Amino acid sequence: MTEAMVAIERFAPCVGQAFSIGDAPDGPALKLVEASPLTAHGNAVRAPFVLLFQSAHVPMLQQASYRLANPTAGTLDIFLVPVGRDAAGTLYEAVFN
Repeated sequence: MTEAMVAIERFAPCVGQAFSIGDAPDGPALKLVEASPLTAHGNAVRAPFVLLFQSAHVPMLQQASYRLANPTAGTLDIFLVPVGRDAAGTLYEAVFN
């Protein structure tokens, strides 16, 4: 996948949708709860953005790259960082600079 293919426009229509992790359809799922632009600094190759996912999966996923799949966005590897918890589960962030 090239850098140009990963843009906020790929994910914005997926807010509220589930992303499966890995190839197992019965594995953990993440819900995309936010896709937000970030301020670009310097000579950015693309417009930076952040994705926020939520999952009730226990145990919490560790900070790592995961293969995520969604019917709209397709399949891609995304580095996720757990950033908090709320009543619905753990929040995970992915930042694209």
